[in-house]
Amino acid sequence: MDIVATRKNKQGFAIVPKVLVLIYVQLIINRYCFSCCLFLFLHFRFVFFFFFCFFLYYLKYFMYFH
Repeated sequence: MDIVATRKNKQGFAIVPKVLVLIYVQLIINRYCFSCCLFLFLHFRFVFFFFFCFFLYYLKYFMYFH
């Protein structure tokens, strides 16, 4: 019984570092994805603004002729 318990404990301790590494990797990925998305948004916000204005202009034009 003691041998089985020590084996389970060793397996448990082997699982813990894997979980910590996975969490750490996930946090790094999330942080980099967020910064990348933020960079893209800041870089292309003028393009988004242009498309938004174009869309509003098109909508107004469409409503005027229909």
